[in-house]
Order: sequence, then C-alpha cells, then structure tokens
Amino acid sequence: MNRYHIEVVMADKKYTRVLEAQGVSWSDSGLYEFWSTDENGMRRAVAYFPVSRTLIDTIEYDIEND
Repeated sequence: MNRYHIEVVMADKKYTRVLEAQGVSWSDSGLYEFWSTDENGMRRAVAYFPVSRTLIDTIEYDIEND
C-alpha cells in the first residue's frame, strides 16, 4: 500500500488530499485512477481525479511496513 499526497487546483481554490492505494494509473479520458486490489486480485477504484488539475506531491511507498 502507498500513501499519495495530492493537490487539486480548481478555478477559485485548491485543496489537498491524502489517499491510500496500491497504485495509480491514468486514462485517455484525462483521469488519474487510484486503485487497490481486493482479496481476489481484482482492481478496485479508490478515487478519480482530473489529470489536468491534479498534482501528485509525494508518494510514501510500502506504508504497511512502517
């Protein structure tokens, strides 16, 4: 599991979020998908954010080992 510190920039404000997910991918539709896998190994979406407005500030890897 990883911990992602992100910042989403909107027209009038910006906000930060911390997400815990196993990975992140992006799509041609312009979204970051943060995902984890279930007990059967299937991906489960944790959150979606627009690539054009989202900055991934830091990533903490392997947080369950901390």
